[in-house]
Amino acid sequence: MKRGDGGAIVNISSISALWHGRTTPGGFAGYDVAKAGMIRMTTRLAPLAKTDGIRVNCVAPGWIATGGVKAYWESLTPAERAARGVPSQLIDVEQIADAVVRLAEDRSLAGLVLVWWSEDTPRLIEWGDRGYRELAEF
Repeated sequence: MKRGDGGAIVNISSISALWHGRTTPGGFAGYDVAKAGMIRMTTRLAPLAKTDGIRVNCVAPGWIATGGVKAYWESLTPAERAARGVPSQLIDVEQIADAVVRLAEDRSLAGLVLVWWSEDTPRLIEWGDRGYRELAEF
């Protein structure tokens, strides 16, 4: 990429990396730490867009409707989902794919993290936001 015309990298993280304490049991610390590392690597590599034409972005999605996740989600009633901290809806794989393609193709996006809570619309973390409080439209 550096020797060519640049390019795009889209890292995949998770909303697990953004939680500051779980209110329900579950999760795996190693997973959360690895996904947080993807976010930090993405933002630290942001200068590559200007120096080498390499744009690095990241998607941090909630629960995606894939095999085991979907089976578990479908096995629960809405009340059980609420009690266990499970989202009321899942994100479709196609929606994630579309977001990745947009991050890869949109040359105006670099060093950004797209947060997508399962019950919400995808939003970009504003550059320099120290607490992920201000999310911009995607």
